Amino acid sequence: MKKFLLITNTDWREVPRVRHQIAFLLRDNKINVYFFERRKGSNFPRTNLKNNKGSFIKVVNLFFRIHPKFRIKYFSSFLSFFDSLRIRLFCLRNKFFDNNELYIINFCQEIFHLPLLFPHSRHSLFIHDDFISQTNNKIFKAILKDQLTNVLDVYRNYSVLCSSLILIKKVNQIQFIKNLVLFYPWPQNSFKGNLYSSYSNISRRILLYWGVKNNSLDWDFLKNIENEIINKGPLFEYIDKVLLVGPWAKNEMALKSPLLSLKRNKVIIDMKASEFSQLPIKRVLAGIIPFQEGCNKSLIDVELANKSFSFLEYGIPLIIKGLPNFIEKSFFPKINNVEELYSALKSINNELDLKREIQIFYHSNSAQVRFNNLMSSMN
Repeated sequence: MKKFLLITNTDWREVPRVRHQIAFLLRDNKINVYFFERRKGSNFPRTNLKNNKGSFIKVVNLFFRIHPKFRIKYFSSFLSFFDSLRIRLFCLRNKFFDNNELYIINFCQEIFHLPLLFPHSRHSLFIHDDFISQTNNKIFKAILKDQLTNVLDVYRNYSVLCSSLILIKKVNQIQFIKNLVLFYPWPQNSFKGNLYSSYSNISRRILLYWGVKNNSLDWDFLKNIENEIINKGPLFEYIDKVLLVGPWAKNEMALKSPLLSLKRNKVIIDMKASEFSQLPIKRVLAGIIPFQEGCNKSLIDVELANKSFSFLEYGIPLIIKGLPNFIEKSFFPKINNVEELYSALKSINNELDLKREIQIFYHSNSAQVRFNNLMSSMN
């Protein structure tokens, strides 16, 4: 029976990322998953998430005691071998045999000995935005670049999954990879867009941001939107409120100061984190990602955000600001200022076939499509 090991630096309890989604994707396709997390201490109960098909996700606390950034360059190979050996011992204790029924997906750039210790298993390396962007860190650049070079060298004959086309190009500049696969996010639920009214419905007057509130947000841009709505400028033709839904990033509570002035007029509304389905979806005309241009180097390579499908599930287009390499689609209009926001909202309001385009894109990126991509890349 197939078993998957997901090797991560992630606490299972963190906000779900692609590694969590892959774990659920596999479990829902009747495959048992062992999710190796990095959590300080070991006094937490183990998590065992079963489904009605009998398969499960078991969370294993394998704490990597030295953070990747602090692994001294000349000892990084030793530490990689040590961590890989611990995973190998776990498998021996649990009688997981090194054969083609054992699949290992590695999300850690600092661990590059797994294929050597599991020579008969199936391997894949997942390259995400942080892999490349961390190598730009001035202090730890040499260490992190060395780790990235080592891990790509070891995985050059295995499957390597990349979350964007730009990452594929950057990986190829470092090392030629035999099996390099584009692996975008995917929707978690069925399409519900046809259950909601057209974009021209007068009740749709809300612009929605759904995500973490941090210093990547363009507060000046939001202030300009507020002024337009208060003064009943062109934007007021289409929207009268902006909802900012989500948690505040740690250590960035000072960012609430620009929001205090915005909240006075009840146009920009700050809301705590909420499930997307609990939001006033029927009144949302469009979603928005209002980032500052060039504010965060790790965002440059983003071509399709995980949250995109939460909007598309309900047929809601998502307006993009500050992500220059986001994929080109009519339901992902890119803007730079309030004037272009007005044009994007006008286009959405008048677009008759937009919901149909969203539905086609949504189905072409289904969970089953991603599962088939993953399995074929590792076989």
